Amino acid sequence: MNKNIVRAAIAAAAIVPMVALGAGTAAAIPTVNPGVPTAPFDGEQRDSAATNAYTCVWVGPGIGFGSNPVGLSVPVTGLFFGPGVVNGVCLGPSGIATGIGFVE
Repeated sequence: MNKNIVRAAIAAAAIVPMVALGAGTAAAIPTVNPGVPTAPFDGEQRDSAATNAYTCVWVGPGIGFGSNPVGLSVPVTGLFFGPGVVNGVCLGPSGIATGIGFVE
C-alpha cells in the first residue's frame, strides 16, 4: 500500500474525534479566571456562557479540580506553585470538553 495513502488515513482518523469534540463545545467552554492576587495561587471556574455545569481537572503550574453549577463560578481547589495558564479536561452535559484559564 502506498505510504501517502496510509498517512492520509491515519491523519483523517485522528481528526474525526477532534471535530466531534469541538462540535459539542463550541457554544460554551469552561474557563478559569484569576483568583484574588493576595491569596494563594488559585482561580474561579465558570462556564463562558453561564448555561452549563462542568466538572474539570486543571493542569498548569500545578493541578486543581473544580465543579461548577449552571450559571455560577466556584473556586478551583488544588495545589498551584505559581501564576500561569491552566488547561482543563472537563465533563459537561454534552460529554468531554476542554477549557483554558489562568491562575494567579
